Amino acid sequence: MPVAALASPIAGGRLFLEQLVEGFYAGSLQHWLDDYLDLLLQVHLRLWLRYGIALEANQQNAVLIFEHGRPMRLLMKDNDAARLWPQRFAAAFADLAGLPAALQDERIRVNSSQPLAEMFCTITLQLNIVAILQAIAAAGLAPQASLYDTLRRRLSGCLQQLEAEGINCDDARRWLLDSPRLPVKYLLSAGSLFSKAHSGASDINKFYGYSAANFLLEEAPCSAG
Repeated sequence: MPVAALASPIAGGRLFLEQLVEGFYAGSLQHWLDDYLDLLLQVHLRLWLRYGIALEANQQNAVLIFEHGRPMRLLMKDNDAARLWPQRFAAAFADLAGLPAALQDERIRVNSSQPLAEMFCTITLQLNIVAILQAIAAAGLAPQASLYDTLRRRLSGCLQQLEAEGINCDDARRWLLDSPRLPVKYLLSAGSLFSKAHSGASDINKFYGYSAANFLLEEAPCSAG
């Protein structure tokens, strides 16, 4: 089931995820949410912080696998251009250190953690997590404040677990928990109408601005926008 389908309405006006929760989680939305957040955060934070990789796993490409008697799993397919930081990748895979140089798409290679953080925030966090939280709140299934509290707790727990494994999580703490603003994608104009020189963006599909209030900070108000 693609993440894109979770907030889809079904007969009676319910969200499709409600049917999944009833069928695989005995009706416990909280249990499902905990598992969902842990799954996405564990996968994508580990890729970013340990391997220097950020996947553009949009809602239609992030597929959840439900099977009775087994934990929920994640299948990622047909991703758009990823981001890869060769320095961190080489530290994790010394025998594959030369692989990034063979990539033909220059946009994939990056030279710092910032592009990884930007993709994590705008794809995994905002599209695959927050959009679902907002749909749950809008449907009246749980208060918005409690949903964001759950997100903060699961994020904190995930970072603690990764640090216990020896993974440096300073990047995530700086970008996600210390910054007053989060990145958002800026749609400047149609790429087919103007050159990159006109927009000033090297990649019009991944041009970011820092105008979003950081809803991961406990004192920050959550917005449904």
